[in-house]
Amino acid sequence: MAPEADGGLAVKARVVEMLLWTAAVAAIVGSAALSRRALRGKTAAAATVWPAPSLNRPPTADSLAVLTSHIVDGDAFRLDRKPAAVPYRVAGDTAISVATAAPPPPKPALALVGIIGGPPWAALVNGIPAHDGTMLVHAGDTLGGLRITAVSGDGVTITGLDTVWHVTTKRD
Repeated sequence: MAPEADGGLAVKARVVEMLLWTAAVAAIVGSAALSRRALRGKTAAAATVWPAPSLNRPPTADSLAVLTSHIVDGDAFRLDRKPAAVPYRVAGDTAISVATAAPPPPKPALALVGIIGGPPWAALVNGIPAHDGTMLVHAGDTLGGLRITAVSGDGVTITGLDTVWHVTTKRD
């Protein structure tokens, strides 16, 4: 008895599913027919286009000045074809000012001439800003806005101007 009851329940579920699919298809077909009938005979409204300003006299073929003045006088890019109430200023306009940033200072060309002594080390460096010639520097010195952070037997580390230089001697 239980197997027959399950089989009958499956058939009923399948019949209900078929009825629901049939109703969905009928609704789609019906709505398409109604929308087609509602739109039949209707047209979209014509777009509103303003006429171009008429020419008072035809311009000569090679007269660019006449064509330019016609375009400017007609205000082709304004809906009411009239000049703006507020004049446009280009030079010396105080309302619109663009701040120009100063260029960053040039990076110095640093060169290590030599290393002196043993621990503690000292270095001979060329190219330090505001100092001519070769400068003797130690770790912790600040010269020309540059800080000597480390001096070792291999080279010197210099920080400043948002840059870190690791300068070594040139080896052949």
